[in-house]
Amino acid sequence: MNWEGDCKKALNFIEEHELRDKIITMYIHGPPEDKGFSWWQNDTPEYSAMHGFILAMDYDSSAYAVMHRKIQESIRDMYHLTGGKIVRLSDNQKVIRIWGKDGVETAVMHMVKEAGGDYGKMRSMFG
Repeated sequence: MNWEGDCKKALNFIEEHELRDKIITMYIHGPPEDKGFSWWQNDTPEYSAMHGFILAMDYDSSAYAVMHRKIQESIRDMYHLTGGKIVRLSDNQKVIRIWGKDGVETAVMHMVKEAGGDYGKMRSMFG
């Protein structure tokens, strides 16, 4: 299994899908706290689309749920809902989230990675 590569495939699938906004909203909200993705009874078209896509990548059992969570984490790192509308996070907003969640070292590593290791580019991207 290629978790990172398959998650990127899923994100590309979502971006190109006719139900893009509904899929993104579904992942931002996620399943009920007491259910998780494996036990979530969700018969919406957006869930069905992702269910089929993840199964087609040969993720089943606990790997199925883990892939859903990986996609959800990526979606939540890229988007948020404002007034019911999907808004893409800016580079700085992403770093602020990472900093708050994982600490300053992880945030700095993220910035350097995003800038391809180029300090000047990092400064221009993140201020």
